[in-house]
Amino acid sequence: MATIRDVAQRAGVSAASVSRVLKNDSTFSVSQKTRERILEAAGELGYNKCFEYSAIQGTRGTIGIMLLYGEEEEVEDRFYQVIRMNIKMELEKNGFKVKEVFEPMLDAIAPRISGYQGLVFVGYSTLWYQKKAFRRAVLDSGLPVVCADFQLRDELLTADCVVNDFKQAVKKATDLFLKKGFDTIGYMGTYGLEVNGKLHRDERFLYFRQIMKSLEKYDEKYIYLAQSNHTQFGYRLGKEIIRRGRLPRAVFVENDTMAIGFLKALEEEKISVPGDVAIIGCNDDQAASFVTPALSTVKLHNDLIGMMAAKTLMECLWTDREQGLKIIVPNQLILRESCPESKTPQQADGASIL
Repeated sequence: MATIRDVAQRAGVSAASVSRVLKNDSTFSVSQKTRERILEAAGELGYNKCFEYSAIQGTRGTIGIMLLYGEEEEVEDRFYQVIRMNIKMELEKNGFKVKEVFEPMLDAIAPRISGYQGLVFVGYSTLWYQKKAFRRAVLDSGLPVVCADFQLRDELLTADCVVNDFKQAVKKATDLFLKKGFDTIGYMGTYGLEVNGKLHRDERFLYFRQIMKSLEKYDEKYIYLAQSNHTQFGYRLGKEIIRRGRLPRAVFVENDTMAIGFLKALEEEKISVPGDVAIIGCNDDQAASFVTPALSTVKLHNDLIGMMAAKTLMECLWTDREQGLKIIVPNQLILRESCPESKTPQQADGASIL
């Protein structure tokens, strides 16, 4: 398959010149003769891996957003919806057509994978291995792939990834708990994902365990795990924790929807938040500031995850880059009533940001 460098060598110009001509960059100053030479070289070599050449023919092609989850997941939690919508908006803004495919249809569209210019994966990495026809088609296609919010560990596929900085998210929460002098700190989340018979723990849990062990404060009896991080699982875990009388002074929760369920259980049992137990969630779900008490959380910039996933794919198409990239997106600790920074008045919107 021809590359930008092959076209550049045939036309006697730089790879950067080829890239800018083939993507119809109006700001690039080049003679008409050189432009025609580049287009002719691209045509002779059959260069069509990326959208720049298809732009010559009037279209930038289609990008597939491959959703490794079902539509019901977005009803339960907007976490992935925000990522998906920002990927779509960024690609469409740059002239691409976008095709979104949810998990149940991935194997069905496998025979048509080669018709895309590139792919963005969003969702649960474990489904990549379970969808065997889809996986085989992607591997055979040689298309560039970017993973949004997870890193794909597959030796057969080199994929870029744009991920949240979960290590800093956990550290910000635990640092505040420790600063406030809380002697027992717990974790609520999921067991993780099973890939090829092996359990892969959620990164937030792994970082929590690492941090607490380094401080000699890790205690298994304050680790609460469930199959899913949806609201009802946080509620059920909360009820079980209270029943067993194993409530620590503070809890970091894997995501906000689970934390909201936990808050409901504590409210029903007349347990004061943050008086008896302080809580910090993760994500800054739109409901976090409206529950009672308002939920402190680590804000994940999922809009930026989506936008950067789209930009990374476009950059890969433009440059014909083969080496994979990992982009880490920072976060913010937003303090509300469930764990305020101090007893002093908060900002006007009821939250302080660290």
